[in-house]
Amino acid sequence: MTVVSPVVRTVRPGDPGWDEARAAFNAGVDQRPHHVAEPADAAGVAEVVRAAAAAGLRVVAQRTGHGAAALGDLRDTVLVRNSALRDVRIDVAARRARIGAGARWGDVVAPAASAGLLAPHGSSAGIGVAGYALHGGVGWYVRAHGLAAHAIVAAELVTGDGTRVRVDAGREPELLWALRGGGGPGIVTELELELRPAGPLYGGVAFFPIERAAEVLHAWRDWAALAPEHITSIGRLLRLPDRPHVPAHLRGRAFALVEAVALAPPDAAEWALAPLRALKPEIDTFGPLAPTDVPALHMDPAHPVPFRRGDALLARLPAAALDALLAVAGPDRAPPLPSIELRHVAGAATRSPDAPAALAALAGPFAMTATGMLGGPVGPDEVAAALDELTGALAPFTAPARVPTFAEARPGAAGLFDAATLARLAAVRRRVDPDGVIAASHEVPLP
Repeated sequence: MTVVSPVVRTVRPGDPGWDEARAAFNAGVDQRPHHVAEPADAAGVAEVVRAAAAAGLRVVAQRTGHGAAALGDLRDTVLVRNSALRDVRIDVAARRARIGAGARWGDVVAPAASAGLLAPHGSSAGIGVAGYALHGGVGWYVRAHGLAAHAIVAAELVTGDGTRVRVDAGREPELLWALRGGGGPGIVTELELELRPAGPLYGGVAFFPIERAAEVLHAWRDWAALAPEHITSIGRLLRLPDRPHVPAHLRGRAFALVEAVALAPPDAAEWALAPLRALKPEIDTFGPLAPTDVPALHMDPAHPVPFRRGDALLARLPAAALDALLAVAGPDRAPPLPSIELRHVAGAATRSPDAPAALAALAGPFAMTATGMLGGPVGPDEVAAALDELTGALAPFTAPARVPTFAEARPGAAGLFDAATLARLAAVRRRVDPDGVIAASHEVPLP
């Protein structure tokens, strides 16, 4: 490791700690950047960008390594680890949080909750705030409050020439529009997010043997069509390995799940959820929740794992769509996909917000994501084939766009936005980063 300035440390191939410095959360992605830069603050980020541009290199920012699969070849790219930029400041009166780009949601949820506020977090405390919010952000309050991107009210970022810029509705409104779901053409060093008052929360998971998957998923679909917008839910197929880290009563088993969180007091939530619980799950964890309980509900891995993901946004979810999914992934097939989920997102996320946003609204009421694990007895080709079969089965029901938050497998922004939005994003990028110094997982081509 080399100290190149008081505010930047650099790790190069062959240095001690090189493998740790370049590692992604997706351990199946072998990132090999030109070198890794670890700035101590926003000034250090600007210094890295200027130095990279002068050397003919590109720069990409990364906190947790989510989305790494879509980055492609990094041999001429500096990987900026902004882990040091994790200050979190809560303005209780304004109901806002100023969050360093290196913060994870676990750094935000607890202090916000202590102030009586609710953060628009993801399904895991370990997810980086900046990458999640800049690419949409589909969390547990998405039906009631919309995408996390819509909560962005200001940002500080570094442009392609190393200039630090403050962005808000009064300064650089077009750039703020691009940051709200479009990823942004610069390297964000701080986000300012709107928070919501934290009222009562109720939620949990209902586990059913996977042999009941057709019954449970169809019942969940029918129930979701009438569910109030204060409830966000997921219908899921989950196959757990026979490993010591899995609780003994779940180890090596497969389940159909219904997960849900309600922004409601217990009596109202229990009434709304009663039709699902009447199905008599084998395990029922529903009950009152604190805001700090919610990020653990989805049971995401806490540590890096090798995986490949497929995704689709569904324009509709008729019974035929569930039948198509179950035909390729139900109890009779057991594909090498431990987790397949359908997130109900109809509500605020499918309506344009008051503030302009590049990702204004999702084009469908359900988002599908599926994950295949790599590195075990099943090879990557078999995982890829299973993902292709699943997305192919759902193709007749998919929307014309995808959700950037979940689109990890393919590089570029194609398929994420319509032509007009892509052109507008490209114009913003041309102004802010005309030489294409800043790289991104969902990069918009320069016009």
